[in-house]
Amino acid sequence: MTPFKTRVYNQNQQIKKWPNNKVYFYIDPGYTLQEEQLIRMSILRVVSDIHNCVIFVEVPASDPRYKVKITPFQNDGVTPESFCYTYPGVYAAGKASGALEQRAVLARGKSGCLDDGSIHRVMKFFGLLLGLRNVHQRPDRDNYIEIQRNYVLPGIVNPLLNLKFAELL
Repeated sequence: MTPFKTRVYNQNQQIKKWPNNKVYFYIDPGYTLQEEQLIRMSILRVVSDIHNCVIFVEVPASDPRYKVKITPFQNDGVTPESFCYTYPGVYAAGKASGALEQRAVLARGKSGCLDDGSIHRVMKFFGLLLGLRNVHQRPDRDNYIEIQRNYVLPGIVNPLLNLKFAELL
């Protein structure tokens, strides 16, 4: 079996790097002030930890540039999401279709990432947004861990898919 390299490069043409190493974003007004502060602190910490290699620029929702909408809601803007998720970079198909934004969901509740106030749980999703991949999705993960699917909540499929070596270099 091919050993997994410590450095990987995205080969998925649906996911691109952030242009000019800038991520434009806005925060959905549906968050509480405390949640907004946690989100902003998480962004600042990620930027600091990567020594400003990529920066986040907060813009109004009306900004015409392609941006990330950080939201706790489903597409309807009302129904709360149950899980936190984001694309690992710029979602190229969405941008190519003329969309002005992609969503990064930071949800509340038992399966969300906001309720315990942990900056690290929120930072994880900004790392993913910058292109990092989940360790449990490594192509060689089955050599090291076993997914016990009977403990996985219904509807959770994509987060358990492991990436193929063809998607990474």
